[in-house]
Amino acid sequence: MNRSILIIAAAAFALAGCDAAGPGREDQPSNEAAASASESQPAYSIRPVDTAVVAVANAAPYGQYLVDGQGRALYVLEVSEQQGDPTAAAQRCTDACLGEWPAMFSRGAPGAGDGVDGGRLGTVERDGGAQVTYAGWPLYYYVADRQPGQVSGHHVSDRWGEWYLLSPAGEVIEAGGEANQRAVTTGSDN
Repeated sequence: MNRSILIIAAAAFALAGCDAAGPGREDQPSNEAAASASESQPAYSIRPVDTAVVAVANAAPYGQYLVDGQGRALYVLEVSEQQGDPTAAAQRCTDACLGEWPAMFSRGAPGAGDGVDGGRLGTVERDGGAQVTYAGWPLYYYVADRQPGQVSGHHVSDRWGEWYLLSPAGEVIEAGGEANQRAVTTGSDN
């Protein structure tokens, strides 16, 4: 009888853990990204901070590119709809997209590190808070980057568009080889 109670309790605990994100949530990373991310959790947080800092890193073949205050690469989603409208660009990455490409959020005005033009920093309101923008580009992380200096999200082409590093001049960096085509088969189109 005690064994039956333990089995029921274990099943209830497992179901509660599975449902913690809510039924039908599609903003979880794809199986590929989730498996990749679970292999080694990052030592830094991608949760909103009081003042997000945008800084500059330098690495061949990319040259100078934007990173957060901990040196983690920041990416932009290049889509034709962007055209200087950060709200439209931010609306392109929702739900499952945010599971793989978490937005950079800041509770207060974002700060400029060395080499960053503070006048190009801004925010766009979206579900979850104020997403940091640079030169009109909403900024994102990539879940497969596990430590500062990694740029595995650069030149990735997936169902949401093409992802690139961004220069301190606010320009997409296309250096770094051919596009990394990724097949994403879970979640919705957003």
